[in-house]
Amino acid sequence: MIREINPDQLTRLLAWRSSSLYFQDQPLADVVSELMRYTTLKIEISDGRLRDLPIGGTFQASPEGAEALLTSLHDGFGITIRRDRAGHAYIEARAR
Repeated sequence: MIREINPDQLTRLLAWRSSSLYFQDQPLADVVSELMRYTTLKIEISDGRLRDLPIGGTFQASPEGAEALLTSLHDGFGITIRRDRAGHAYIEARAR
């Protein structure tokens, strides 16, 4: 069976070949879950209202990819990221 896929789907399906993860309008909770597979950093979404925030972009399948996501959330969305000494990062809320 042959099926057609659009360019965005093709990009996502092939991203793993370059050690990248591609997301398009994926819920933040899903993006965090996927990126945590590639890092020892524990990321928790403390503000449940942010779990469904649509996220798009390409991130490295590595600890740097998880850090890039947190930086993007802070810089691009004004979301507070809190860290503790135990190696956890908490996605808390949009800055007021």
